[in-house]
Amino acid sequence: IQQQLVRDHPRNVEYIDQLAESQANLGMLLDQVGDAQGAERSLRAAIDLLRSIPASRDDHSSSARNLAIVYNNLSYVLRARDPAEAEGASRAAITVLEGLVDESSKRLEFQDDLALCYNNVAALESQSQRWDKAIDWHRRAIELQEQMSGKAPGVVRHRSELAVSLNNLGVVFCRAKRPVEADSAFERARLLLTKLVGDFPDELAYSSSWAAVLNNQAM
Repeated sequence: IQQQLVRDHPRNVEYIDQLAESQANLGMLLDQVGDAQGAERSLRAAIDLLRSIPASRDDHSSSARNLAIVYNNLSYVLRARDPAEAEGASRAAITVLEGLVDESSKRLEFQDDLALCYNNVAALESQSQRWDKAIDWHRRAIELQEQMSGKAPGVVRHRSELAVSLNNLGVVFCRAKRPVEADSAFERARLLLTKLVGDFPDELAYSSSWAAVLNNQAM
């Protein structure tokens, strides 16, 4: 139905956006049922649709953000089968989001998405045992998350995600055989999570993350 709408109204951005969303959702569903190639086809179709939307539109930021999210999802689908292509998709997402952050530094959701993509590239670099590059990408994510925590201290999620990034950085430092720097990253994560657990004792996710950081630091 959406494909027919786009054929009948090729300049209607709303129809293009809706078809791209359906293609992206189908792609992630196909990945969940084990059809990696079908997932890739659907996600690339969504990317082609979103890239066809003119960047000159006043409200292009929504479509651009969606494009970055689809690139990031494609990276997730490709991570085991083709790490190089996965990294390329993650970097494409970063390019789109960095442009959005430059255009609208007050939109924290763009920075949030960008920090996620930085961490994803770090994970891909770790997968290839390129520890120094992984450390650099985690640090970029942490810098953004620190900024977001400062701008919106009431948003608890920013602090919890910062703690997760610090923990991941500590793990990479361990693998790179840099225990002193690992301990420092774990300590910062521990302090954040200790406060979160104290403030929200019924939130089991914080307790679980706290325990994981304590175990990592002990090791």
